[in-house]
Amino acid sequence: MKKNREGVWSAVVNLFPGIYEYRFIVDGLWKNDPACDQYYLNRYGDYNCVLMVP
Repeated sequence: MKKNREGVWSAVVNLFPGIYEYRFIVDGLWKNDPACDQYYLNRYGDYNCVLMVP
């Protein structure tokens, strides 16, 4: 990841078509993406963000 001048961290990742589940670790705590609008229940009883790549 790289931090820009405004202090925003980002990364570019090339993904094959498919469905991906993800979460972020922020200061040691799991967090969901606030821009995500679809979630799947994970095996720990919490929710993962879902990204569908066509």
